[in-house]
Amino acid sequence: MGLTAHGVEAAGVAFTLASGATGLASGALPNGWAATVLGTMANLTAAGAGVTEGASGAAGAGDIDDTTAGVGGTKDTAAGDGATEAGVGAVRVEMRNGYTYTLDAEGRVTDVEGDLTSNPSQGRNPRAQLEAGGVDRLPTDEGGHFVGRRFNGPLDAFNHFAQNMNFNRGAYKSLENRWQDAIEGGEAVHIEIVPHYPGGSLRPDSLEVNYKIGGIPRQQVFTNRPGG
Repeated sequence: MGLTAHGVEAAGVAFTLASGATGLASGALPNGWAATVLGTMANLTAAGAGVTEGASGAAGAGDIDDTTAGVGGTKDTAAGDGATEAGVGAVRVEMRNGYTYTLDAEGRVTDVEGDLTSNPSQGRNPRAQLEAGGVDRLPTDEGGHFVGRRFNGPLDAFNHFAQNMNFNRGAYKSLENRWQDAIEGGEAVHIEIVPHYPGGSLRPDSLEVNYKIGGIPRQQVFTNRPGG
């Protein structure tokens, strides 16, 4: 067994660097080992300083870089929050049949926008109509459409909402008839529908409908109850 300049050989060595230092002080080390231990201690001290420097310097700088990246992550999160704000809680956007639907974290539609097109043959989604509104659906509701079937409204569940039956077949249908007349008269109709929900309800209590016929902007606000 021997003590090398890179440290103490593992096999059978019973003393540590600290005990080697003690041996130096007491003169207990065998002849010729004192200089070797001193050299080893000097090498280890230098290496330790390098490791320390690496940990506090290079590695530390890496940590700082990571922290900077983390700050960048925070910025990304902030940007994400800004996007959520801009999208009024938007977490998902769906595009169907030329219409754009923005949905929030609860899966509620918060905005519908697009240019109306005519499609009298568009079908229905009976299940989506029956399930619209979930637990917040009222006995006087039915599954209404944000974009009506005749305007090629998509069959997806998110195009349906729990709508008061009288409102659906009365005031809302009257507005849709106006849009249909404009389309048949060769005018372009652009719509934006913004539902408003009380608290966490899945049933909107009002609809803000902004639309343009022939480029002229108009607005109607409906409540989701008889008469609209």
